Amino acid sequence: MKHKYIENYNLTRFLYARDEVELSLVVSLLEKKNIKECYYWAFELYYSNYDISQLIWKIFYDFYFHYNSTLEKTIYKNLENYNNYYNIANIIRKLFSSRISSTVFKLRQAVLYENYSNFFKRKPGRPPNWLNKYDKIYIPLIISINKSNYLNIAFYLYDLVNKSHDTYLIFVEIIKYFTFDHKHDHDYCINNFKNNKLKKKITKYWKQRKYNDDKHYLLSIILQLMTNENHFNVNGNVKISPSTKDLIWIRNLDSEIIEPIYKTLDFKRIYKINNLIGSFKLIRNEFNKENLNFINNYWELYSFNTPIWNKRFINYNAKLDNYKIKFDSDDNLENFYSKYGYEPDEKTKEIQYKSIGHISKISKKIWYETLFRKKKFENINENENINENENININENINENINENENINENINENENQTLFTY
Repeated sequence: MKHKYIENYNLTRFLYARDEVELSLVVSLLEKKNIKECYYWAFELYYSNYDISQLIWKIFYDFYFHYNSTLEKTIYKNLENYNNYYNIANIIRKLFSSRISSTVFKLRQAVLYENYSNFFKRKPGRPPNWLNKYDKIYIPLIISINKSNYLNIAFYLYDLVNKSHDTYLIFVEIIKYFTFDHKHDHDYCINNFKNNKLKKKITKYWKQRKYNDDKHYLLSIILQLMTNENHFNVNGNVKISPSTKDLIWIRNLDSEIIEPIYKTLDFKRIYKINNLIGSFKLIRNEFNKENLNFINNYWELYSFNTPIWNKRFINYNAKLDNYKIKFDSDDNLENFYSKYGYEPDEKTKEIQYKSIGHISKISKKIWYETLFRKKKFENINENENINENENININENINENINENENINENINENENQTLFTY
């Protein structure tokens, strides 16, 4: 093999890089230009037999929960029957039509990957009486919430969890603050405690969570509770559903067999990997090669660990041996390629480059400005055109606090590790 093998570079059902499909889904949802492109990337993962439920939760808590808390119940309900493709399409359709926010995403990037840190210094004198109800380990977080210092909120929250403090106890303290010491219209601000204990309905809310990143989950809860839901939440999008036409298209794309089989990619590679993922660290860059054409000659190797392809290889008694796919017989080899011989190396450049085309690096600043600045929100319903814009203006106080003055994303360093997001 003439290149370095990268184990976590995996190809999907139509031989796209998995990480690039995931990021293309994120970006296409945020762009709000084309719902079919969003479906395409989501079901490229789904029909590759990847479980995308955690990715859905990650996207939701990064960009949507802040202003769309009511969607949480809808996503829970739809994911209960994950095997029904309609439910996945329904989630994607609702996210596509919902207001977006970059705040949680910005804060996570700052704390996890941009080395933001802060050391708490208690002010001289006696602390305010209202703080007496909190254990001292939570004081820096509670004060940061009270002062609306968003970077410090993220830092102290992640610091608590990283030091192995029980995430449920952190959740209790957060709800305690919003119950007794933070005034606005949320349901969580009244009657959440009985005999100084969290009420069962709130405890149940915590226990039913399905997302496996408690730090991210808690940060999203805090930011959502700091926002006046009555002003910002758009509830109408919950009623929007995928069209029958789009559902048929999704199913046909998966089930329709192209003859001859080697023309499959000509008809089923519909979209090119989104160029805006150039703001993220990509696994392809670990190859240290400008041109990825060699991937076409090793597609079996890089698809072997993908669930759908692994099942296909095993069905024909193939195994991975020293970076090569070996079949137990010539008959099985021939039968496999007669059914799945997509021949990506024989495709036109246009078809090839939808998967392995060059992706230029893009600064974080340009990424934010492209997706989150100077746009107007419109509620997108099923009959509307695919080019609607949407309001991405975050609460002005939040923006002032976490933008240039707090140095979250405006200072673009030339060092690659500083200029690219991690997801």
